[in-house]
Amino acid sequence: MSRRILLLCLSLLLLCALGIAPEARAQVVRQLLILVRDAKTQHPIPSVSLHLKRGPSTSTDAEGYCQLTLPASTGSTIVLSLAKPGYQTIREHSYSLPTEGKPLIIDLEPRSERHLEGVTVTGAGRESSLTQQSTVLRTAHLQAQSEKSIARLLEALPGVSSIKSGATISKPMIQGMHSSRILLISNGVRLESQSWGADHAPEVDHTGAGQVEVIKGAEAVRYGAGALGGVVLINPSPLPTADEFSYRGHANLGYTTNGRGVDASGSLEGGQHGFGLRVQGSYRRAGDYGTADYLLNNTGLEEWSASLFTGYTKDRLRATLYGSLYSTESGVFIGSHIGDLFELQQVFAAGRPNPINITPFSYHIKAPRQRARHLLIKGDVTYQLDDNQELRLWAAYQDNHRREYENRKVDVWTQTPVMDLILSTYTTDLRYRLRWARPDWETQVGLSHLFQRNTNQPGTAATPFIPNFATLNLAAYVVQKARFDALLLEAGLRYDHRITDAAGRDWRRLRYGEKNTYTNMTGSLGAHYRFSEGLAARASLGLAWRAPDVNELYSNGLHHGGSWSLGDRTLRSEHGYKAILSLDYRKDWLTIEPSIFYQHIDNYIYDAPNKNKGENGIHVHWSGVYPIFAFEQDDCRFWGGDLTLTARPTEELTFTAKGEWIRGRNVSHGTWLPFMPADRYTLGAQWTRSWGSTGRWQSRLSAEGISVAKQTRFDPEHELVSDMPAGYFLLGLQGELRYTLDARRSLRFLLSSENTLNALYKESSDRFRYYAHAPGRSVTLRTILYF
Repeated sequence: MSRRILLLCLSLLLLCALGIAPEARAQVVRQLLILVRDAKTQHPIPSVSLHLKRGPSTSTDAEGYCQLTLPASTGSTIVLSLAKPGYQTIREHSYSLPTEGKPLIIDLEPRSERHLEGVTVTGAGRESSLTQQSTVLRTAHLQAQSEKSIARLLEALPGVSSIKSGATISKPMIQGMHSSRILLISNGVRLESQSWGADHAPEVDHTGAGQVEVIKGAEAVRYGAGALGGVVLINPSPLPTADEFSYRGHANLGYTTNGRGVDASGSLEGGQHGFGLRVQGSYRRAGDYGTADYLLNNTGLEEWSASLFTGYTKDRLRATLYGSLYSTESGVFIGSHIGDLFELQQVFAAGRPNPINITPFSYHIKAPRQRARHLLIKGDVTYQLDDNQELRLWAAYQDNHRREYENRKVDVWTQTPVMDLILSTYTTDLRYRLRWARPDWETQVGLSHLFQRNTNQPGTAATPFIPNFATLNLAAYVVQKARFDALLLEAGLRYDHRITDAAGRDWRRLRYGEKNTYTNMTGSLGAHYRFSEGLAARASLGLAWRAPDVNELYSNGLHHGGSWSLGDRTLRSEHGYKAILSLDYRKDWLTIEPSIFYQHIDNYIYDAPNKNKGENGIHVHWSGVYPIFAFEQDDCRFWGGDLTLTARPTEELTFTAKGEWIRGRNVSHGTWLPFMPADRYTLGAQWTRSWGSTGRWQSRLSAEGISVAKQTRFDPEHELVSDMPAGYFLLGLQGELRYTLDARRSLRFLLSSENTLNALYKESSDRFRYYAHAPGRSVTLRTILYF
């Protein structure tokens, strides 16, 4: 019933949107590409708000570009207004249209006498500095693949993979790092949830984001303790705040064959005289996913989200308020919970479930299953003291409620969660930024505060998986940037003081837990040098640390990853450094982006099968038998690199080639680390073309082949089977047709397929590869309306 109501609402929204604009604006003359640059440095400026007089509003992307659809009545000139904090505002300036196919280039003058490149911005522009290695997924890409989780989306970026627990649960992995070593920053706020385990997916919705950016360095100075592997920034687009009233929105509806999934999302925003408002919502539901040969029972999911973003800008003041609510329920592959040791051994030997246990397709989600809800509220105020000084204060509250259910043999108890946790987090951040007139420097100084409390809710009739705990973190940091012509340097230093107090009772009702205090200094160095217009290099060195998670210290119970987890109370903090060197060559039709990295971590914490625990590494429980994954700690190192080549021999044709290589080594024992991604190679081609005299129709066809080698670097002592999965090849196809209705409205029709050849394969970083294969062919049909 809820799905029918949702589809009816979306249909009404589509019909209303198609009738918004008058008939007179039905014809289109062209799509105008605009590039906004810094007048002094000639570098692109992200997040510039643009408003076409008596037309739509938009904003530039991370590369300084945006696109406007011009009506047929447009003459040889257009009137634009542009605004960006730190730059002179342009109000209703007339610009001559360039020749067809050429961008309109607009240069903005910095407010200060000299302007430093690479500052942190608010909105959909890049949050990273030029000294950091980062990659971006933009709005169009996010909307075209909104059926995917955030981890699966990021797999398209070089150096990024995911660690999985079956078809529906995955977490981003950046150059071998995952879980709490990767920070997820949603609208400037570090996501705090019960996502410490590999079987807990990030509880965040990306469908309303303006862009998603991945920073691959050890970024503890800016973003706090734990960022040993990198940062994922999920940022909304800037709010429309032009003087003239403007609005825009979109509706997105898709259907996916694998899992028979339906997803829908939409947004509506408007603004006038400095005030802006955006509302957004999404819904997704799917049933049992299937491999190339069989169904994966109880892998359905249902999730929804809603958010509101409002703000006001006047003179030197900018204030915003953001709120979001995300809810999800997902099943855990029932074949990972097995009743006796003999059957478990049979499944491990076959690498797939017993055919007699596979049931017909269903949307029904039963135990084992997970339910999670995440609430985020953030207030943000920025005040420009003068042209060179800025003060920013924000505060946020997060409430995360996670419940996990097991088959407890009796229905009334099966409907009672075995784990019921509420995590409440309060964060504040105060930041002062100074741009020096001379020399070309910038200084950032900040203070941050975090307090969180995690509580096990009564009534589960089960021993808590982790104890109750409270955490207090206080930090101070400073970041200094300096430019010397073509060279940009950056240095940062951060001090953290963290206190964690845990208290719980084990299955014998005995008290356990303790109070731990961690004090650490971290730092970073970075440089970016532009050799010429098309060649630049960047290098960075980051020091970072991470305190043990509570589950790593105290867990002793069943994880939905199909394993029995054992913590170690003697674990110490991780300390490490990461060095990255990359080049960026861009010349006419060719782009080459190589990158290498090296990372060393002392006291690296990881969990892996341990054959010395339990009965030969197996724990016998009333709900079944499970392999024991015990947490260990050793000195480890990671190294590797990636290479991306993009060739555009014509305006319509683009070729892309990528390669990724990552190694993880246990230095203490001279062995390979478990669950590391295998070498991956990608080759793709894309063809685009506009049709008709007015360019109203636009088409795009693309194909991508992914070849993944067999992982030969593994430690047999930390594996449940004698060998790793074979290498595999995946083919992806996509076709898109875009029709422009008028200056405001357009339609996108997309048809795509993944694993087109329906390969039967497993991934080395999938924790469920012992029980089943990865999903098979999936075809998605999608329609997006912009208005």
